[in-house]
Amino acid sequence: MAVYEGSRGIAALLQKIETKSKLLIGESAEKIATALVDDSPLGAEYYASKQGLIQNDVGDFKNSWNVGLGVPDPSIRAADTAGTAAVAEAIVKGKRYSLEEEVYVTNNVDHADKVEEGWRENPEYGWKAKDGYHVVSKNISTAQTILEVIANKVSKI
Repeated sequence: MAVYEGSRGIAALLQKIETKSKLLIGESAEKIATALVDDSPLGAEYYASKQGLIQNDVGDFKNSWNVGLGVPDPSIRAADTAGTAAVAEAIVKGKRYSLEEEVYVTNNVDHADKVEEGWRENPEYGWKAKDGYHVVSKNISTAQTILEVIANKVSKI
């Protein structure tokens, strides 16, 4: 067991704590955001409605997962069926995390709540009731597992 004495010891301990928290929180945020991107539906290119076909921006929900450091990131990205920018930014922000910052993983497209929870029949567009995809709620156990695996890895450092 390491002994931390004096100002150098305290500085070394603080550095170790910062490194471990960066690994735990930064890597966890990256992996959780990536899991949400991977599990996000794309939807159809067009939805039938009483007024005709409604075009869907396929991949806008998938590519708009954001990791926010300190505050939620309100941005929305252009559609991408692979979610490439969302994953790339999650990796970058995971590495930028610094000790004591709050971390948020959000999706800010205007229909994110409907993708998650579903929507009732909308007579204007003729959509049928949908139960939603429950991307977040279905990934709670995945997030817990990610945190446990990374915490175990970090505890051995």
